[in-house]
Amino acid sequence: MGNILVVDDEPAYCDEIATSLRRDSHVVQTALNHNDAIQQACNSPPDVLITDWLIRGGSNGLELKRVLQCLNAKMRTVLMTGYGSFDLRKAALSSQVVRFVDKPFELNELRTVVRDALQIDVSPARIGKIGVIHADVSGKILWINESGKRIISRAGLLGIASRIEQLFNVTTLQVISRAKADWVEIQPAANEQIIWFIRAGRIISGDTLLWLVVEDRAAFYTEAPVIYRLLGASESGVALNGHVLVIDDYEMVRGVAKEILENLHCVCHTAYNHREGLRLFKSDPQVKYVLIDYEMPEGVPLRLLSEMRGIRPDTKFIGISGGAHREHFAKLGVSDYLEKPWPPDRLVQLLTRLRDEQLPSGF
Repeated sequence: MGNILVVDDEPAYCDEIATSLRRDSHVVQTALNHNDAIQQACNSPPDVLITDWLIRGGSNGLELKRVLQCLNAKMRTVLMTGYGSFDLRKAALSSQVVRFVDKPFELNELRTVVRDALQIDVSPARIGKIGVIHADVSGKILWINESGKRIISRAGLLGIASRIEQLFNVTTLQVISRAKADWVEIQPAANEQIIWFIRAGRIISGDTLLWLVVEDRAAFYTEAPVIYRLLGASESGVALNGHVLVIDDYEMVRGVAKEILENLHCVCHTAYNHREGLRLFKSDPQVKYVLIDYEMPEGVPLRLLSEMRGIRPDTKFIGISGGAHREHFAKLGVSDYLEKPWPPDRLVQLLTRLRDEQLPSGF
């Protein structure tokens, strides 16, 4: 028996999975989006996360895994998807996802997957640098994650402090008002040799909230995606919230584009050839923007562009190339162009312009 969190943006599908798993006496929680999943996990960190890769709101299952693993370093993850691309399988493997399940699947198959996952002796994932403390508004500490325990232990306060003010040596209301707005530099109680940076994060329920604690300013950057998800904010001032497909035979180009787009809350599919690109394009009808390389093993993307336009004529295409192919793309009817290596802000500006041209429907 385990504590299971199921995340899928289709309510009926989510409930069907939960009902099936409860037959094996698991405690099952469900969430329809990233924020709901974080709320649920903060109340009760799951042993197993079962998540769809594509989650409504521009996030994805691997992002969610990284955030929730901050709460429970031993959490196992099962990734479900109907978009099983080469890059996604590789990313899931490198992220130590215990099982990759292609949709559609039989519920009994998933029950077996969960039973097997709970038997895996998981060594803790990389312990991050973010201490997470769940406390009520009066300051009583409810639980602390593994990184938080290490940080507090180094200050000599683990097992001693049971309230926020006993950790920070200030009144709870005083520090909440400051830490809600920005990071606050503070010395832990009874140890003037240590500096902490603290932040009051998201409200978990009406009377509890998260505190984030780090010892090093560098964590603001190295752990930025997790920090901002836990705070319930975006690390970027721009949010595009769209579905984008990147087709390029260079893995580095696909990876950079994916990182930029996901930081903008986009769902980003990546494909290493024309065939996989067309399959992903057909599979996700919400893809409105396609970045496509000119020089690929299959040759000029004339046929691919023709097929995609035949499926969804309103699709916007952006040509990308390491050579001077702007005119070649123009002959294919692609007027928007990025020459490699393109700076991240250039891609953001281009997509923002294309989005604004389509308002009010936008992305």
